Amino acid sequence: MKASKEISRLIAMKVLGQPLSESEEALLIQWLQEGDNRKVWDEVSSLQSTSRLLQLEQERYGDKMAARFTRQLQKSGRRRFHLRYAPWIGGAAAAIVLLVVAISFFVLPNLGRQEMAQSTILPGEVKATLTLADGRAFGIAEAGGSVNQLIDSVRTGGTTDATAYNQLSIPKGGEFFYQLADGSKVWLNSESELRFPDQFAKNERRVYLKGEAFFEVSKDASRPFIVTTHQGDIRVYGTKFNVADYGEQTLETVLVEGSIGFRTQQGKEYKLLPSQRLEYRSDTDLAYIENVDVSEYTAWVNHYFIFRGRSLQDIMTTLGRWYNFDVVFEHNELRYIKLSGRLYRYDDVQILLDSYERTTGIKFLIRNHTIIITK
Repeated sequence: MKASKEISRLIAMKVLGQPLSESEEALLIQWLQEGDNRKVWDEVSSLQSTSRLLQLEQERYGDKMAARFTRQLQKSGRRRFHLRYAPWIGGAAAAIVLLVVAISFFVLPNLGRQEMAQSTILPGEVKATLTLADGRAFGIAEAGGSVNQLIDSVRTGGTTDATAYNQLSIPKGGEFFYQLADGSKVWLNSESELRFPDQFAKNERRVYLKGEAFFEVSKDASRPFIVTTHQGDIRVYGTKFNVADYGEQTLETVLVEGSIGFRTQQGKEYKLLPSQRLEYRSDTDLAYIENVDVSEYTAWVNHYFIFRGRSLQDIMTTLGRWYNFDVVFEHNELRYIKLSGRLYRYDDVQILLDSYERTTGIKFLIRNHTIIITK
């Protein structure tokens, strides 16, 4: 990982016009002369993210980021923390760090993955446990054919009992795709469960969800599609949407296209339009709807994490489900610092953590399958 990050850093500094030392210049020249690395350089120069970061640097993005981070710390009375770590945040440093991350995403995946094997924190994989209505359970992974063929091979066969529900359980560090009997597609995220019948009833198509899933529902005007969650029902006819309900957290659903309605257990119903996000808590029976960029909430389906102004606690909870690690905050105030970032789900999580360390001074210490966050 050190080699890939160092080359990424040198490329980023060169692209942004930052001076290199003689040894750094020599290392970059040597790298450019090896294999297809010249093509890599050309690809980096043409990246849309590179152009945007150049613009951000010219707009003194790093200084603005430092000022915003300072205000956050001052509001909570953490002056001492600010004085110690503020030098890491200003100037072009933020733009360099962000470009290092962008380079790592797009043009150094193979080198990063080879070095990643040495880490104790590894990405998740396709895996699930299928429990049939009769109680038989099967471990399923992406091997020896499509996942749909694997599920079909262990079905009870021929049953049309819409009251007999099977269950897919996705563990921490897992994800799974499944196509339901009506052709609707479901992407299941880590620590999620989906209960579904072999065949749907004649008047409705109902499934039960715990956790997070993205649905692409087949149209059937005579049979509404209903997703029952811990906090209420989502009713659709044909649409694409994401829903997350991990039980103890706020229910969240984001509509990509079509229309959906969310009905609470108390009977209230809320309608969503495309690019709208609903947040609901059953303990307060309050809902909030806002317009959003849906890509932030559906990026995981395309194997990316996108965070925009999220608390560090939320970010680490999301990452922890996929990379299968636990989190310890040594200082409670660190939970509420808001950060942004983007990471390919199959890359080393250290890429994103390193960017946070450089821009904030926060430290992430990895101990087996636990990440300790300290200042």
